[in-house]
Amino acid sequence: MANSLCQTNDNVSKTNQFADAVWDKDIDGRADLVQTSARNKMTTAQRPILAIFVGGGTAALFDIVYAFVRNGIGGRDPLWVLQFVASGLLGKDAFNTGALAGAIGLLAHTAILLIAATIYYFASRKW
Repeated sequence: MANSLCQTNDNVSKTNQFADAVWDKDIDGRADLVQTSARNKMTTAQRPILAIFVGGGTAALFDIVYAFVRNGIGGRDPLWVLQFVASGLLGKDAFNTGALAGAIGLLAHTAILLIAATIYYFASRKW
C-alpha cells in the first residue's frame, strides 16, 4: 500500500514537472514533448482588452455589413445607413451633414458594440 502511494506521488510530481509542456507530433508522426511559452498559455481571461476588441469589432463589422446589404436591397446607400445611426445623436440634421455624419454613425455603432462586448465579457467572468 505504501509503495503504491509513493508511485502516485511520483506520478504527480512528474505531472507537475511537465505542466508547462505539451505533446506534439512532428512531420514524421513521432510524438515529441514541446515546451509552451507563457504567452501561448494566456487565455482571454488574462487578456480582456483583446477579447473585448476582437469580439466587439467582429460584431460591429458583421452587423454593419448586414445593415448595408439589407438596406441596399431597399435602395439605400451605405452612407444613408451610417447617417441613420448618427441620427440617434444628431437628429434629422444627420441626413444633411454628409460624410461627417456617416463617420459619427460608424463611430457610434462601433462604440455601442464594444460596450456590449465589455458587458458580456465581465458578465461571463462573474458566472
